[in-house]
Amino acid sequence: MCSTWTRSSGQRNIVYFQGNAYAVWERDQEIYFSETQTGTSGLWTEPVTVTGSKDESHAAIAVGPDGRLFVVIQQCINCGGSGSSSRILLLVRKTDQDPFVRLPLGDANGETGPSSQNPALAVSPDGATVYVVWSAVVGNNQEDILFQRVNPAGTGSLIDLKPKPVLESPLPEFQPAIGVAENDHVFVAWVQAVSSRDDVWATVSTDGGTAFLSPAAPVSESTGFDQKPSVVAGLPGTVHIAWEKDTCEDGCYHVAVDKGVLGTNGLTFGADEFVQSFFNPPDPDRRFYSQHNPSIAWDGANGVYIALSEVVSGQSGIFLTKSTNNGQTFGPLQSIDNDAKTAEKDYASIAVDESGRAFAVWTDARGGTSGNYVWFAQGE
Repeated sequence: MCSTWTRSSGQRNIVYFQGNAYAVWERDQEIYFSETQTGTSGLWTEPVTVTGSKDESHAAIAVGPDGRLFVVIQQCINCGGSGSSSRILLLVRKTDQDPFVRLPLGDANGETGPSSQNPALAVSPDGATVYVVWSAVVGNNQEDILFQRVNPAGTGSLIDLKPKPVLESPLPEFQPAIGVAENDHVFVAWVQAVSSRDDVWATVSTDGGTAFLSPAAPVSESTGFDQKPSVVAGLPGTVHIAWEKDTCEDGCYHVAVDKGVLGTNGLTFGADEFVQSFFNPPDPDRRFYSQHNPSIAWDGANGVYIALSEVVSGQSGIFLTKSTNNGQTFGPLQSIDNDAKTAEKDYASIAVDESGRAFAVWTDARGGTSGNYVWFAQGE
């Protein structure tokens, strides 16, 4: 078991490796990066841009077992002009003395498909493969989930010479998330539009991404518009997925979580479990609060962690819930931020080390008048 690096769960904005935390985020259409300073407590380096370019968004970060950092970015081409398009970029920082440099991704021309967006990534346990997923408009002029493997050695090379669909589907698919298990099983989840609702679906590759199990498994069957899945692989043959569930069928979102098990019947999921409320724990109808943007992590044993934002009546906070029994049950929400819950907060992202210590970043309106700032906290 690799106990020093964050288990790859590719939609996160923070990772941990051998005592340091690393984070990426978007500000003014640029992607910024910072890291904790070695030998200090809670101090971060001055943020730097990852590419130095504008018109970038939707960054995610992963770390390999040797400490290499990988970042994916959605980049808009000719934004604001005629014929604007977008593509996905993959970058690597090999040592803490190196800048981020671009790795190959997409086809021979670096194209990743029309309207490419929402990238996520993960790294194989041996560090030899980077897995990237995103959505693009292909095939029937609708969004599909694309997948590509990259060998990061040297200047990088494509294992898959061009992006390929995770699974062929006649229905629109978007918002992919990815996680890789320590046996190199690759789990992918996404949102699929079905008639007048959106459901979360998932599949797995047991051969390192060569092929994915078909048909995909339903994670949620909603009567509303579920969204924003977050994925982490757990103990062998298991995967944990958290997402925003449209419980009121009118945009009233609450975080649900489910565990998938890979067995003789394929990948199957149980009943959705709702995360408890911090502000309104006795609210069975979930009408008076909302929860958003879950981020899920695993500690390598039986601990599964979910960070999220919760809002009610002008109050807002970043919270953590933990399962100590491999995702069977989750405890009450604990506050991550130290605020009086009056400032707006969102977009929590979490990483966990081998001892179960959590590291979190989020956006927070405290600190000034120019919009959100990025805040950090760690457990003990």
